[in-house]
Amino acid sequence: MNPIIDSTLNGIFSASEVSNLTGARPESIQNWVKRKLIVGHRKIEGGGSQGKHRRFTFFNVMEISMSQALMEMHMGAKEAFAAAAQFAHGGRGPIAGLPLRLAALPFHPSHGYTIFGVAGERTFEEIWMPGSDRDTYAKLRHHLGADHFLTVNATKIFNEVCDRMQCSPIEVLDAAYPEDAKV
Repeated sequence: MNPIIDSTLNGIFSASEVSNLTGARPESIQNWVKRKLIVGHRKIEGGGSQGKHRRFTFFNVMEISMSQALMEMHMGAKEAFAAAAQFAHGGRGPIAGLPLRLAALPFHPSHGYTIFGVAGERTFEEIWMPGSDRDTYAKLRHHLGADHFLTVNATKIFNEVCDRMQCSPIEVLDAAYPEDAKV
């Protein structure tokens, strides 16, 4: 596979590394694990006894980052993690006129910014292109079935995580979406 993808999407991270990548306090991460709020493609292993360190995937890193953004908007932890899990562990498309979006990744930046909308238990990702005629709000409102919802700029969160990993977000997204990279 692509070395950029191997070092990011297939990476395994310690709780300390997750704290550094997300800005979450180690005590918070431990609390969320104990409360079984963090899910993933792989079982979170280790912990509980000395010498056994928990390991997290990149998908968990994005899940925690997205959850934190939602909790900063006063969403409860349980609800924030449930919504963030849908972004971090599930992809979409191409549907509803949107391009493919892989789990834990925003759309390729050639399409615009990825806006993650949450209304109750429903989530949807939409594209926002500043200066375009695309009505991102109306599309989110339609797909979420609600007039009121929270939004998070998923592209910004992904870029921040990549910056903390000292890798280029565009290089990761070009490797993940090679067809979009050609545009």
